[in-house]
Amino acid sequence: ASSLALISITCVLAMFASPSSWLLDLSRIRNNTVHYAEYSSLKQFPVPVVSWRRPGLVGSEAELEKVKSTVIYPIINESVKPVSAIVVEFSPSDSQSIGLVVIWSDGDTRESLVSKNEKGEFDPQAYKVIFAKPVP
Repeated sequence: ASSLALISITCVLAMFASPSSWLLDLSRIRNNTVHYAEYSSLKQFPVPVVSWRRPGLVGSEAELEKVKSTVIYPIINESVKPVSAIVVEFSPSDSQSIGLVVIWSDGDTRESLVSKNEKGEFDPQAYKVIFAKPVP
């Protein structure tokens, strides 16, 4: 019964919450130090932030550079929308893949696992899973 109630509440919220309901109102942000602008009016964007989760699990600087060159930079370079941040998560129980969350400037997000191939390397096309439809 409680799961039925949860589904009902979710459906009601979905009916009333349009995508614009999730956006922040710029006129309500009053920060004297940081000046915000609507992302749609921007023509230049800051370099995306990369948040490394459990970076101590990376084997070496060379492995970290491979993640950047075969996963991170290709996502940024291929994205048609500005990327704000990428979260890269290393797992102690799975050294053959990394978790990714990509956050775009318009608030869209995608997440997926990117796995290494049988040689223990990231395939040059593996990052494309982030752009796959439907969301993996």
